[in-house]
Amino acid sequence: MNDSVLIVCDSHISIYDYEKQNQLIKLIDSKKDIFGTLVLLGDIFDFYFNYSNFIPKNYFPLFNVIKNLSETKKIYIAEGNHDMWLGDFFSKFLNTEVKSGVFELKAYGKKYLLSHGDEFESKSIFRKIADFILSSRISEKMFALLHPEIGYQIGRIVSSVTSSGKNEKEKILKMKAEIKRIRRYADFDSVIIGHSHQSAVFEEEKIIFLGDYKGLREYAFIDEKGVRIEHF
Repeated sequence: MNDSVLIVCDSHISIYDYEKQNQLIKLIDSKKDIFGTLVLLGDIFDFYFNYSNFIPKNYFPLFNVIKNLSETKKIYIAEGNHDMWLGDFFSKFLNTEVKSGVFELKAYGKKYLLSHGDEFESKSIFRKIADFILSSRISEKMFALLHPEIGYQIGRIVSSVTSSGKNEKEKILKMKAEIKRIRRYADFDSVIIGHSHQSAVFEEEKIIFLGDYKGLREYAFIDEKGVRIEHF
C-alpha cells in the first residue's frame, strides 16, 4: 500500500473563479500516481454550503476529480473557517472522510497531527461573534432557506469581511503557542497546520505551517523520509 500523502490547504476556490479550481486540479492530477492519501486541509473553498437539494455546478470539475480518486485512494477533507458547512455530500457521494478540528494521520510508521488551524488563532471580538453566529445550528438552518444564488453571494461578502488582516508573523507565533497546549502534542512526529496562509517550519517544536495554495502554490508531501514542503 502507498503511504505517501499529499496535503494542500487554503486554495479558496470560488464558483465565481474557475482559475483557482483549475490550478488545484492540475496539482492533484500531476501527483496522483505517487500519493496514496490526499488531504484537503481546510478552506479549499472560499465558501461552501451543503444545501439539501442543490449542488453548485461550478465545483463539478473538482468533485469529479475527488470521486475518481476515491476509488483507489484515501481522501480527507477538513472543514475550514470559510467552508465549515461541508455537510454530508462529500462523505455520501464522493467517498471522502470529512474532518473537523484536529485529527491524526499515520504514514510510514509516524504519527502526524493535522488541522486547518482556525481554532488556534487569537481573534478579535468581531471574529469571535461572527464565528459563533456562523457555527450555530440555527444559522445553518436559516441559511438553508435562502435561494442558493443569494446564499453564495452572501457567502462571498462574508468571506471577504472575515479575512484576516493581522501581522502574519505575530499571528503564527501566537498560534504556535496554542498548538503546544494540545494534549499529547509531544507524542506526534509533526504537527501540520494551515489557515495562516504563510509558510513557516519550526523544527525544534515539530510544527509546520503550510502556506496557502491560492497565492504561494504550496503543498506538503509525506513519504518515507518525512514531510517536505514544495511548490507547484
